[in-house]
Amino acid sequence: MLAGVVLELRLTPVKSFVAHPWEVAPILLAWLVLLPLAPKWAVPAAFAAALVVIGIDAANHGGVHGSLLPRLRWSAPRLTSAGVLSLALPLYVVTMGARTSRGPRYCRATAIAFRGGVR
Repeated sequence: MLAGVVLELRLTPVKSFVAHPWEVAPILLAWLVLLPLAPKWAVPAAFAAALVVIGIDAANHGGVHGSLLPRLRWSAPRLTSAGVLSLALPLYVVTMGARTSRGPRYCRATAIAFRGGVR
């Protein structure tokens, strides 16, 4: 149901690869090689490859700086169509669907008299 959020997460490596191929390629390659061979070690290997890439970048550019360092920014919530379509609407549908379908089934399974409707 949260396809909008998941799609954005799935496209991030591709967008990053297009923007920074030499930095992202070793990380993706480590993950892709180990995923079929040793699935439990694919993510730790990608993390280790990322640390190596960051170390090489830091050595070549005189230390860790710029976009590699985290920074605090004020972010106020705002209502956008992308937010409504990718998060709010699916969350509402899942919540309401779970509320209306599980209640009667639970009552029948536990032999509780259910009259229907919202109380």
